[in-house]
Amino acid sequence: MIDVDKLILGFSNSESVIVPAWKPPEYMELMVRLSRKQHPNVCYVGAASGDDPRRMIDFKALCERVECTASWLRVFHMTTDHPAAYFDGADVIYVDGGSTRNLLALLREWDAIDALVAAYQRGVLIAGASAGISMLFEQCISDSVRTKIRPVRGIGLLPGTVCAHYNAREERRDVLRSLVNTDRNALPAYALDDGVAALFVNGRLSRSYTIVEGARLHEFVVRGDSVEHLVQTP
Repeated sequence: MIDVDKLILGFSNSESVIVPAWKPPEYMELMVRLSRKQHPNVCYVGAASGDDPRRMIDFKALCERVECTASWLRVFHMTTDHPAAYFDGADVIYVDGGSTRNLLALLREWDAIDALVAAYQRGVLIAGASAGISMLFEQCISDSVRTKIRPVRGIGLLPGTVCAHYNAREERRDVLRSLVNTDRNALPAYALDDGVAALFVNGRLSRSYTIVEGARLHEFVVRGDSVEHLVQTP
């Protein structure tokens, strides 16, 4: 078996991916390029927002614009309970945003996390926005309970901590900074402003992108006895 690079592409917010018809589909085009396929099959996972049919319609229209095929893992309307079949034929798996805790609970209940990890190991591009990227780390900063922002355990496909929507609410920044300054196990940590995407190759940050002027990727790493805050310019 030929080894292939294992790719994860994370977006801070779903709105930067699933864009209206008048906006260039830059991030969808990026997913297609990274898929290594001319006309990839992109499997949409919308469990975090309750398999909202309107989101699926918008996603299908987006796929048509960039000449890829849309498929679905619909946990509220399952047609099989065999995890090995969940992502059959998928070249990209896109996990959309919503409630991180609900997403994790639903995917665990259906054994879809094991299927996701298996797809990643065989070279399928895993892409996620908001909750979709948050669940992939060891832990994330989440507001699944809207009145409380706190760390939530993820599946650990990527090491460390991630915080989406970093520039959206001051409380997110406060919680992440407190965490990385008190718990070295939380590092490395990555914080994405809305509009930012981050590419991880074989578990390591490779590069960042932005479609919003001034939006940045923030990286927190240990340097000696202190935590250093690095700002990546896409």
